[in-house]
Amino acid sequence: MLEAAARGTPRIFIVDDQVANTALLERTLRRFGYDQIHTFTDPAAAMAAFHAQPPDLLMLDLHMPGRDGYSILQEIGPRRADGDLLPVLVMTGDVDPASRQRALDLGADDFLTKPFDLDDVVLRTRNLLYTRRLHQALVVRNAELVSAIAADARGRGEERSHRELVAAALARLVPSDSIDSTASAICAAVLEAISAHAVSILEFRLDGSTMVVATAGPEFAMRRGRVVPADVARTLRDRADAGLWVAEPGARGAALRDPGGAETTRVHAPIHVDGGGTVAGLVVVDLGPGRRTEQLAAHVADILAFSAIAGGLLGPLLGAARGRAATRDGIRQVIERRALRPVFQPIVDLVGGGVVGHEALTRFADGTPPDRRFAEAASVDLGIDLEVACLESAITASAGLPPGTFLSLNVSPEIVLEHERLAELLRAPAHPVVLELTEHAPVGDYDALRASLRTFAPAVRVAIDDAGAGYASFRHIVELQPDFVKLDIGLVRSLDQDAPRRALIGGIDFFALKSGCQLIAEGIETQAERASLQDLSVELGQGYLLGRPAAVG
Repeated sequence: MLEAAARGTPRIFIVDDQVANTALLERTLRRFGYDQIHTFTDPAAAMAAFHAQPPDLLMLDLHMPGRDGYSILQEIGPRRADGDLLPVLVMTGDVDPASRQRALDLGADDFLTKPFDLDDVVLRTRNLLYTRRLHQALVVRNAELVSAIAADARGRGEERSHRELVAAALARLVPSDSIDSTASAICAAVLEAISAHAVSILEFRLDGSTMVVATAGPEFAMRRGRVVPADVARTLRDRADAGLWVAEPGARGAALRDPGGAETTRVHAPIHVDGGGTVAGLVVVDLGPGRRTEQLAAHVADILAFSAIAGGLLGPLLGAARGRAATRDGIRQVIERRALRPVFQPIVDLVGGGVVGHEALTRFADGTPPDRRFAEAASVDLGIDLEVACLESAITASAGLPPGTFLSLNVSPEIVLEHERLAELLRAPAHPVVLELTEHAPVGDYDALRASLRTFAPAVRVAIDDAGAGYASFRHIVELQPDFVKLDIGLVRSLDQDAPRRALIGGIDFFALKSGCQLIAEGIETQAERASLQDLSVELGQGYLLGRPAAVG
């Protein structure tokens, strides 16, 4: 288990059925010095290699044909429960909270959302490997310490010593799936090992606030969930940058005092994350009345050890929380400042060449790709709010589109099910509307979705976007019976050179004919692709050959 750590070259397994994803991740990580990388597109081969020699980090896709990531998490669970801290970084395009919670319950430590932010890939990889190194070093050190202490105690006929209690408490600490539970376990361990009066862990948040996330012992001023007063928080943050400090009763800068008036001595030890570079909080040990600075020498090293392991165990969790907070703040600013603009791509009659409609698309002011921006918003529960902002902008701008054309709006199943906000928006358009149901999120209740869509009919028609590329594939079409089905660009690209794809589109076209819907081919870029689609009786299309997305006017 410790071979990779001893070499200083951590072994990383990347398991994803898409070769493009494994190649991108491997290339990115190798640029940052990780050279023991093993990629797998076959989950069975990955697990055979895992059981032969486990990695130091497992990067695992949740949705794979044949075997999904959930079953792999279940299989490796017993090994992790035995005390082997093997970090698992889940990779998924599924932003559904229930799916993420299921992965966390099965032992996932962190998430990467597809499409990948490569800076995020490196940061989360570094954090998880740093945590594993701390854990492995601690296991080795504690084993040595416990052995030496036990031998010394046996030689002197003593009971368990203070150092043995500290070593045992440190050895029992393992990360859990939440900041609260991990911090609470650390506080309880410190309280037991050092015989402190009370122990608290404070988190320094990105918004400038400081919060008590866990306590053990009497709470006093350090009540769990309390936001520390701003002036006190500034003092704590400033002092934390300089390292450990002790605040004696009545001392200047003691900052947090017992409101009951008890005379206490507190030790403050910074919690470092991001490989030791960032102070993200404090371990505060309240030694209680009558304990003075001169009595602390035996405990300082112990408290520092606990703060170091706190950084290792809490680092990925705090880093993820900070990332979510930063993402949420960024999305809110995009919405409030309307840092986005709508563009419209024409939908063309492939036979006559006339424009019959326009698809509204969004471009963000900072250049972030739309699929990534919407995935970020969904991950912090702002997906619908961002959708509403984009729809409002698109509907307003669409007033300048040519008359006699329809307006196609991309919508998620979530906003359709919420209904009221979408219904309010759909009172404004000057053009007939087609709702393009995005297929990149799973649908849990087709009955409810159909019922909501029916309330907009007949004035509003329905299209299925990217058919053949998302979660439900052709089930969306069968269940929802749309007016339009949009063929994914992956089916259209180089269609003229691919007989099997032409046969597949021919079958879809036959289905469309029988079910009364029309096909719209996406991503047409060559005359040969257009000609092949016309031969297959596909009536409508869009793509760079026919017109690029552009602002109105």
